[in-house]
Amino acid sequence: IGKKTPATLSKKSLILPEHVVEELNKKTEKDTNDMSEESMAYKRLLDNLEICVPNVPMSKVIGQKDAIEMLEDDLVDRHIRPDLFKKSHNTGALLYGPPGNGKTTIATAVATLVAEASEGTMPYFKITAANFKSKWTGQAEITLTAAFKIAHLNGPSIMFIDEVENLFASRSEGDSSGGSGIVQCFLGLMSTYQKVFFIGASNYPWDIDEALLRRMCPVYIRMPTRQDRLKLIKSLFEDEDHFLLKKDFEDIADRTEGYSFDDICKLKLMLDSVVQKITRHSKYFKQTPPIEGYEVCWTPCMEYEEGATERNYKSFVKKNHPEGLVHPTITMALVEHALTQKTPSVSKETIELNDLYFEKGKTAVDERNEAKATAKAKARGKQG
Repeated sequence: IGKKTPATLSKKSLILPEHVVEELNKKTEKDTNDMSEESMAYKRLLDNLEICVPNVPMSKVIGQKDAIEMLEDDLVDRHIRPDLFKKSHNTGALLYGPPGNGKTTIATAVATLVAEASEGTMPYFKITAANFKSKWTGQAEITLTAAFKIAHLNGPSIMFIDEVENLFASRSEGDSSGGSGIVQCFLGLMSTYQKVFFIGASNYPWDIDEALLRRMCPVYIRMPTRQDRLKLIKSLFEDEDHFLLKKDFEDIADRTEGYSFDDICKLKLMLDSVVQKITRHSKYFKQTPPIEGYEVCWTPCMEYEEGATERNYKSFVKKNHPEGLVHPTITMALVEHALTQKTPSVSKETIELNDLYFEKGKTAVDERNEAKATAKAKARGKQG
C-alpha cells in the first residue's frame, strides 16, 4: 500500500491512512480476525474496489441529451467554479431509470469530462451497494466512511455507487431501524470530504430514502428513442460486412421498440453467435476472396452452391493451418431469427413507473403501487 500520490492508478498505489497501512502491511490472511473493524473495512473495499482514470468520451453516449446537460451543469461546472456552488444543498447526482440504458457508461463519460476539466489525473472509484452490506450493526457506516476517506485522500476523485436503493433504502412508516443511520452517515461524509464527487445509479429511485433524495440532483436516463435505436444499430454494424439495406436498419429500429440499449447490444451478440454456429456446424464450404495473411480462404455454403466442397470446421482451427476461414455475412433473415429469440428484458411496468416518477414524483409512484396492491388483495379475497 503506497503513501504517496500514485503516478499510475492501482490498488497497491492508493494513499490510505498511515495507521491502516501499518496494520494491513503487518497482518497476514491467517490473522485478519485480529484486525480493527476499520482496517477490515479497508481490506474488504480493496478486495472489491474498481479504480481507473476515466477515459470514456461523451461521443460514446447515444441520446440522453437532457441528462448529459444536467450532469455537465451539476458536476463539471461545480468542479470548475466551486465558488458558485457553495450554497448548493445537492451532494451529488443520481442517475435513475429503467435498467440497461447506460447509467454506468454515462457516469464514466461525465467523470471523464470532470477529469479533463481538472487538467490532471482524477481517480474514478466504482463500488456496488453490496460491498457495504453486513449483518453487523454499524458495519455499513464504517465501510462507507472508509470508501470516502480513500476517495478523499486520493482526490479530487469521483465515486460511483450502483444500485443505491439497496444501500439507502426508504424506511417504512414507523420503522426506526431502517436506512436512517447510513443515510445520515452518507450526508455527513459528503459535507466533510469536499474532494469527492458522488454519482449514484438506481433502477428504482422511489425506494431510496427521501432524506437522501432531497440532497441529490436527479437525472433521468430514459429508454432509447427510435432515433437512438437506429443510431446504435448502425454503429454496431459499422465495421462489419453485412447484406443489410437502409430500409432493413429502419425496420430493425421499428421492431426493437421497448428494447433497452443493452438489449440491442445483446441482440448483436446473438447474431454473432448464430453466425459462429452456422460456421461450426456447416458441412460444406466454398472459396472466398482471401483475407490478410492467407492465400486461400473458405466460407460456409449450401451443398448445391457452385464450388461447394465437403469440409470439416475443425480442419480450419488447427494451429498454423495455411487456410483462412471467413464467417458468413449477416443477412436480414438472420436478424429476423435473432429478433424471435431476443425479447425486451425491461418490463413495461418498470418503464411506466420510472416515467411516472420523472413526471410526478415519488408520491405518485407510491399511490400507484398501493392501488395495485389493494386490487390484488381484493382479487385474492374473491378467489378465496
